[in-house]
Amino acid sequence: MSQRCSIVCSALVALALAGAAQAEPYVNASGGWSVEVPEGWLVDDVDPAFVEFRPPGARAGAILGVQTGSGPNERLEIVATLVVGGWQRAVSATGSQAEVTSREPVTLPSGEAAIVVSATVEGEPRGRARILVTRIAGQMVVLTAEGTREDWRRHGAGLDAAIDSFASLSP
Repeated sequence: MSQRCSIVCSALVALALAGAAQAEPYVNASGGWSVEVPEGWLVDDVDPAFVEFRPPGARAGAILGVQTGSGPNERLEIVATLVVGGWQRAVSATGSQAEVTSREPVTLPSGEAAIVVSATVEGEPRGRARILVTRIAGQMVVLTAEGTREDWRRHGAGLDAAIDSFASLSP
């Protein structure tokens, strides 16, 4: 019995390690950040101030985007409110409705404060989003992971892992 448990436990550990090894680090030196994205995802970094990632075969447009630039010199909570409000207005302009379901302060792996907002989108197509807002080296950085319910069913683990791995390059 213990040998069988050992084999099963070893197999579970191997699966966990294999899943962890499927992420590839992407570094944006000019923006001062890094993120781990699922292996094989396509990257559009022609404009280093707005980098898009998406899985192969996914519909046009980003499923994960990172935008850097100057922003209002306000507390991070206020900046996050402004960013999410703008995103909600953009969603409304398509005929859908975005509702914030959670908002929480987090600390990036590199130590910076951030706000992560989760939202659902009702309308066509239905979906959800997670938006991370932070400041790195005086620049506002917004990471947006959004997609349809089908996108999240297929790629949600990779999107969540990317958000959780997002970090500053600053020491």
